[in-house]
Amino acid sequence: MMTDSGARRAVPEKEERTTLRLRLMDRYRAETRYRNVVRQDLAPRWRRAAAAPGWRGEIRPEDMSFMDVVRELEAIEQGIPEPAAAGHARRYVREVVRTVGQTMGLLDVGRPATWVLIEVHDDVAGRGRRARLLVTPPRADDDALSLTLDLTPNYVGVRYFPDRADPAAPPDQEFDLGTLGVGYGPDHWAALERIACGVIRSAVEVMREDVERRHPRRNPSHIARWESDLDLLHRALFHGDRLLTQAEAARLRRLATVLGVDLPGRHPSRHPLPVWPEDYVVGAAELAP
Repeated sequence: MMTDSGARRAVPEKEERTTLRLRLMDRYRAETRYRNVVRQDLAPRWRRAAAAPGWRGEIRPEDMSFMDVVRELEAIEQGIPEPAAAGHARRYVREVVRTVGQTMGLLDVGRPATWVLIEVHDDVAGRGRRARLLVTPPRADDDALSLTLDLTPNYVGVRYFPDRADPAAPPDQEFDLGTLGVGYGPDHWAALERIACGVIRSAVEVMREDVERRHPRRNPSHIARWESDLDLLHRALFHGDRLLTQAEAARLRRLATVLGVDLPGRHPSRHPLPVWPEDYVVGAAELAP
């Protein structure tokens, strides 16, 4: 699965999805129309909302994610009278929802995709992420295999899970090369290398199988092959381009499923989600990815 080429290193499926989503967002960020909406419409609305009195959460408005804003609004709904921040924030949220659903065309089961709402707000707040290939392996937990190797010219000792072992206990494996004969000829060094490298090779294989079993991974060459399809999907959603062939439509359906968006004119019922109210995002905090 792993090769010498960095472009083919395997990545977890979740990171692949994140990378594809950010690469799609980069295509929107390159559009003048999208940048104008963010800078000229959404950003002033958010500045007014953030500056208004009445925010009740522990997070400063300028540090809030989109879902933080929604949660704050839901909390404010319980207060009477309503603070000034609520009106500005509600109008801002409504406009972000309209931008994602209508201007960008990024729907999930017929409603604005939550992950896009989050990305658009981050663009408004000046902290939008750019796509990059994420290849960092998952952090091994305490159950992953670990070992220490005690190596001398005549001896190889192995302790598995050394953090848990009794220091006074003997090694889990021992190889005494002192019984091979007198002197240190080529056969001796070959045997030492074979034993030590064999222990490490076997341990790495066990580690790899264990981590990959618990963290399924995909080859990022899938991402590279989908670059042209991301272009097609972006043009279809943002510019209204029509798909020319059934093959294109089939590929984009697969890509849209990975991204968590609907194809134009298609609202598949992947999840029984409620319809979004026109004036406010109710219950969206529970729908964040």
